[in-house]
Amino acid sequence: MAGGELVVGALGALIAIGIIGSLFFRRTGINDVMLLILLGIGIGPLTGVVDANALAPFVPPIGAVALLMVVFSEGLNLSFDNLRDNAFDVLLLGALCFALTFGGSFAILYFAFSWKLLDALLLAAILCASAPEIIAIVSDEMKMGNKLRQIAKLEAVLADSAAVIVAFSLLGLVGMKTVDIDAQQIAYMAVFVAMLSIVLGALCALAWHFIISAMYKKYAHLSALAIACFLFAASGLVGGNGVLAVFTFGFFIGNRKNEENLKLFQEEFAFLIRTFFFVYLGMLFVPAQFANGFVLLVGLALSVAVVLARRVSVGAFSFFQPAAREDKVLGSLVQRGLSVAVLASIAAAAYAHAAIPVGADALHAGEKAGAQIVEAERAGEIPPFAPIALVVVFATNLFSTVGVFRHERRVEKVEYEEGSSLAGKKSAGKE
Repeated sequence: MAGGELVVGALGALIAIGIIGSLFFRRTGINDVMLLILLGIGIGPLTGVVDANALAPFVPPIGAVALLMVVFSEGLNLSFDNLRDNAFDVLLLGALCFALTFGGSFAILYFAFSWKLLDALLLAAILCASAPEIIAIVSDEMKMGNKLRQIAKLEAVLADSAAVIVAFSLLGLVGMKTVDIDAQQIAYMAVFVAMLSIVLGALCALAWHFIISAMYKKYAHLSALAIACFLFAASGLVGGNGVLAVFTFGFFIGNRKNEENLKLFQEEFAFLIRTFFFVYLGMLFVPAQFANGFVLLVGLALSVAVVLARRVSVGAFSFFQPAAREDKVLGSLVQRGLSVAVLASIAAAAYAHAAIPVGADALHAGEKAGAQIVEAERAGEIPPFAPIALVVVFATNLFSTVGVFRHERRVEKVEYEEGSSLAGKKSAGKE
């Protein structure tokens, strides 16, 4: 009984922590993601309350659930009008960021650190995955124009989906004696996977609309979540991408009328899962891995590459989008999160087993790898994907936290000066 009470109490504490973190961000402009990660480090490796090695096997499934919930929520809250108005900007910014991030990361790994070709390509693709689960929440809380907010959210989902597609294409080459990388074939495959995922999401939305929602409305909201989970797991089995398929599914059903209750339910559920994952991510912090100077050096170099790629991309993008010229905040949204952590864990499992299954089987392989993967990374038997990915997650979130904080303070200063100026004019007019 005591154990059950402890779990219930921990759940209540987790909800309270998430709410407090969100309120803290609203008041200070400091990203609560770093606070959640630091909390996880405190109750994990620093105090020993939670054993990080015992948690390692659960990274892929828990990360996948968290990613599913947040992406589904974002799809539900995207309107047709926003998608239509921002499609060109999103594709342009997304293509620029992906190309520069991938190229810069690959160059650092392959030329500066002499990684093998496939290893460098794979980690570079993984680091292109943005963090829609963070950017969506941060942008909602920030003082920025609605157009830039929608661009940031959509571009994060696009980058995340593209990175997952490319990474899984490269994972199919792991374990082969000879690696023949055909860039054109990978590009064609990425387009095929994207189109297939969109079709799957649309078909599931039609099925939910005409069958479940119309015939049995009592559990329509819960059935939508069940379909989203099934779609996320099954997409990989038929060659699709679960992130994009679930986002499409949420987008279509979210644009029906009178679905505010579904959106609210999903948003709060996603908030809880997201809070848990980032505390959990901090628990996985293994000091022995980060004491390795090589891991820190590579991780920090890649973090710099990600930041510079974002800044250059936003600078080029601002020539086409006046709103981006006026407000440089897009350059600070460089966070990496769930997808990077999950893909890095799956990649480590793939190298450990010398083969990678597709879709749901890949997650199962990640579970089986467990602590053996950590030991293999320490011994240098496989590339240290996971610890390097965590360094990048920490560093990019720290950079973004500082950038967002400075942006919020700058906006408040401008608002204060404009308010003071307006008050002065009114006072002068009365005199």
